[in-house]
Amino acid sequence: VQADPRMLHHVLINLLGNAAKFAPAGSPITLRARRTAEGLSLAVLDEGPGLPHGREGTLFERFERVDGDDRSGGTGLGLAIVKGFADAMGLGVSARNRDEGGAAFELLWPESAILR
Repeated sequence: VQADPRMLHHVLINLLGNAAKFAPAGSPITLRARRTAEGLSLAVLDEGPGLPHGREGTLFERFERVDGDDRSGGTGLGLAIVKGFADAMGLGVSARNRDEGGAAFELLWPESAILR
């Protein structure tokens, strides 16, 4: 895929760090890549408490923090950086709750960014 390696590196560090911060210690964090009708999806899946309902879209705003984040010392900038870097690379980014519990953060490369 086409992506800036430094920006993608920081995006993945932030997404994996969030998953580790909010999921129970020792629980699995999964990276899942798959082709979709739109292009290629890369998802970070955790088994934590999930996202606050109705706030999935606002999590990418600057200084946005979820309840209970005070204990971890976050600034509320990590997911804003993810969104900014994803936008700069022409990627989509989304967050949702998983049916089986936990959260899923997904990057989407459009078909035009997939190298052949």
